[in-house]
Amino acid sequence: MRRVNGSISVFLALTITMLLSFCMVLIESARENTLLLKADIVFDTGVKSLLAEYHTVLWEEYDLFYVDCSYGTQLPDYGLVKNHLQKYVDKNFEYDFGSWLSLDYEGAQITDVLLATDFQGEDFYLQAVEAAEASVGIPYIEQALKWLEQVEANAAVGESMREDKQEASSAIEEANGTEVEVKEAVWGTGKAGQPILLEEAEYEVVDIDNPLDRLLSANILLQQVVEDSSNISSVSVDVNSLASHRNLSAGTVTDSMDADGLWNKVLFCKYVIDHFECYTDDMDEEQTGLRCELEYLIGGRASDAQNLEIVVAELLAIREIDNYLTILQDEERQLSAHSIAAVAASLVPWLEPVVYHAVLLYWAYEDSVADLQRLFRGENIPLVKSLPVDAITDFTLGYEEYLMLLLLLQSRENLAMRSIDMIELFVREKQSSFRMDACISSAVFTGTFWDIYDKKYTITKKLQYY
Repeated sequence: MRRVNGSISVFLALTITMLLSFCMVLIESARENTLLLKADIVFDTGVKSLLAEYHTVLWEEYDLFYVDCSYGTQLPDYGLVKNHLQKYVDKNFEYDFGSWLSLDYEGAQITDVLLATDFQGEDFYLQAVEAAEASVGIPYIEQALKWLEQVEANAAVGESMREDKQEASSAIEEANGTEVEVKEAVWGTGKAGQPILLEEAEYEVVDIDNPLDRLLSANILLQQVVEDSSNISSVSVDVNSLASHRNLSAGTVTDSMDADGLWNKVLFCKYVIDHFECYTDDMDEEQTGLRCELEYLIGGRASDAQNLEIVVAELLAIREIDNYLTILQDEERQLSAHSIAAVAASLVPWLEPVVYHAVLLYWAYEDSVADLQRLFRGENIPLVKSLPVDAITDFTLGYEEYLMLLLLLQSRENLAMRSIDMIELFVREKQSSFRMDACISSAVFTGTFWDIYDKKYTITKKLQYY
């Protein structure tokens, strides 16, 4: 065998060393980038798998996406969320056999958690608004805002009417029971020139029938408005266990979103009308929570009857204003009121304008009670009776539309938190420990991975439905 001597120059040796080092750097860089991509894909898959754990009842019944981090336990626990994420990540590493491209998952940190109840239910409110946008057009929103504008324009009249009722009642009460001289005493002169009483003066006690005394209290008014009082639900709940009354768990997000605005409020009110029940709906006898859910959003009381009383009182106030303004345009009824006042105040003529005004106020009340009776029977009532025929159709509302007006007059915070109360009551029929302050809308997860050379890889993903 022929032997051949070989040699390389120092330059070539150095060049090969540099090339080999460069190749190893490229290979290690490729390995690290591959591991980073692997960690990113695995972690992203895990976080998206958490998104798939949305609460099915909230989605099916209320069109809401939330992850319940209590997972059926009594209290919210972010540790349970981490455990579920760990399960999904480990599942994707089942077929990793310890090669130089293997990774170990250390765990994740959760930050920037936003819960359904944070900032007085702001995230829930915005999710509801977005859900309603799919079914509500601009004309509906504009029409609802016109109704609200009409009610707000009459607010000053309503305040004036309340003051007039108090002043008229006080004036009549002060006058009643007093004595009024109806015939003066007759005096003559005696023989000695002294005055002699010939006829004594006559007095009558003022007794004016105050029409405002016939105004009913809220609970009695409810009995009069509803044809069959047995239809009034007797259900009551412990409000202290509901989100709007108890101490809530809080997320870690510090900046709130901009949820205010009349358009958003109209959309939210349409959402609750579509998803909650009211008195005129067919009641579900198996439901253990409040039956008059929309009325609860307005009243916020523990029982259906109490909330209905509040709604009836507020609807009465709206109707009284319009009926009073309508009566002021009716000359025939005004003449009748003058006649009644003249007879009633014949002993105290100065009180005639007060009695006249009290009669008009009572008639407005009486007409309003009749309107409410029709509303609770399912009929429609004009919001403004004095409008022309061609315009009154757009302002003829049913019970739900009047509830829409009362809802629009509530604060954003009350609407959101009381709606959350109703959702909790409903879901608790299926999951007794459910609470909305355990429901995560969004969160940031930071996962940590290690390779076989103890190099650390950090991946950050955001869990968010919208």
